[in-house]
Amino acid sequence: MTKTENEGRLYQRNSEDAEKRLGSIGGSSKNIQHEPNQILDSDRTGGNTNWRNIPIINGGGDFGKILSRVEKIEAEYICYLKAQEDRLRTRLNENLENQRKAIEEIQQLKNEIAELIINEMEKGETNEISETGDQTDR
Repeated sequence: MTKTENEGRLYQRNSEDAEKRLGSIGGSSKNIQHEPNQILDSDRTGGNTNWRNIPIINGGGDFGKILSRVEKIEAEYICYLKAQEDRLRTRLNENLENQRKAIEEIQQLKNEIAELIINEMEKGETNEISETGDQTDR
């Protein structure tokens, strides 16, 4: 059986579902030094900086350009995050100050209400005393 005959058989066997397939099976992974889904320890911590030491071959400065672009994006993003953090801290401080003021005003209102109630109760007791006192004098 030749290679062409073998391919023809494969095509005939898979022709019905060829359009429905999402992909094909890849080749052997014998050349890979680690498991395909494994993250190397050196890459896991972000401490692997060997890529910075890759020699530039044939005068190509692409590595340096890409690195400088990445560092620029990183710097801009960190700047954005710090500005956002400052805005959030400012809003949080304003919120805490408004919360403190509201609690203070509510406590003052509670004290005023308590004083009014006490005054009304004292007036009521005075009226009761004077009413009972008037009856005993008569």
